[in-house]
Amino acid sequence: MKKIILRIKGGLGNQLFQYAFAKRLSILNNCELIIDNITCFNKYDYLYNRKYSLNCFNINERFANYSERLEPFEKIRRNFLKFYSYILNFNNKKIYTQKKLEFDKRFLYLKINKSIFLDGIWQSEMYFIDIENIIRNNLKFKKIDDEKNIKIFNKITSFNAVCVHFRSHGYKDPKIDIKYNADKEYYKKSIQYIKKNIQDPHFYLFSDNRTSIKDFIDLSDITYNIVDINTKKEEAYKDLWLMSNC
Repeated sequence: MKKIILRIKGGLGNQLFQYAFAKRLSILNNCELIIDNITCFNKYDYLYNRKYSLNCFNINERFANYSERLEPFEKIRRNFLKFYSYILNFNNKKIYTQKKLEFDKRFLYLKINKSIFLDGIWQSEMYFIDIENIIRNNLKFKKIDDEKNIKIFNKITSFNAVCVHFRSHGYKDPKIDIKYNADKEYYKKSIQYIKKNIQDPHFYLFSDNRTSIKDFIDLSDITYNIVDINTKKEEAYKDLWLMSNC
């Protein structure tokens, strides 16, 4: 039986893109989607110590077993598959890695005749926009019932709530911030745009805890709350749930 074995990695946002991409590819090829929720986190995520984070969604795919994770000698076997796949044409590779961040339309038509591995991020809705309803259904949140988040949810739904997320403006090298993150002017213009187009907006401000929001941007002319109750990595989905209700 054909299988697509997806090696999940990165933070919650990246994991969502990977799942949506792989789900669409599995539907196209009428094959089983299997999620490797262990390898990239237990072996390779030394810097951020992230964990598999999609358990909070309505996802029913099974997890990869020992052999489907290429154990034993996973690294050697994976590198061999990468080298072997490198010399094959696009439609016959055993493992697909990501060579560039830009959208690659070849994946929209990829027909597989054997089991394959996926090891990339694939950050574009173009990979799955044609099955949007399926993805939206599968990515519905399971019930969240902790008191702190329900309290904020109730406030959010009583205002014209606007979510703003500040990403990692806490690196020591400013050049890294400029390269990978929106600058102050972007946030300033965006907030002014929202104020002109939304009646009485109430801003809910989120960050990844590397950003001191008040030090980063002037908040004196907006009504806002800073949401900082979900401080653990495994609680990131709760922030996403709150943001999705703004």
